Amino acid sequence: MSLTVPIQGKTRSYAATLATTGTIAVFKAKPKTQSVLVAVNLANIDGSVAVDATVEWYRAANLTAYRVASTLSVAADTRQQIDFPLAMDADDELRVTAGAGGDLAVIVTVVETPGNT
Repeated sequence: MSLTVPIQGKTRSYAATLATTGTIAVFKAKPKTQSVLVAVNLANIDGSVAVDATVEWYRAANLTAYRVASTLSVAADTRQQIDFPLAMDADDELRVTAGAGGDLAVIVTVVETPGNT
C-alpha cells in the first residue's frame, strides 16, 4: 500500500536497533518544525523467531502515550510497515518497545518543514 502525503518539506529517516525490551524514543519532533510521520518500518533481524513490537505516539502536550500498534508480531527475517500520516507537535515522540532485545530494527520516515507551528 502506498501513501501520498500532500505536504512540502524535507523527508528524513531516523533509525534505531532496540537492544533491550525497554521503550525507546526513535523520533522526537523538533521545536518550530512541522513534523508529519509518514511510515514506521519494523524489521525482525533475528533469523529464527518472531518478535513482538508495540508502537506509541507520545503527545507531549498532555503527557500521554497513545498506542498505534500493540503487540504486533513481526516474523523472523521479515518486515512490517505501518503507513499513516500523523502530525506531531514539538517534543512529541514516536516510541517503540520490542518483545526481545536485539531482535528489532526500526526506521521512521518523517516529513519536516521548518517554521512556527
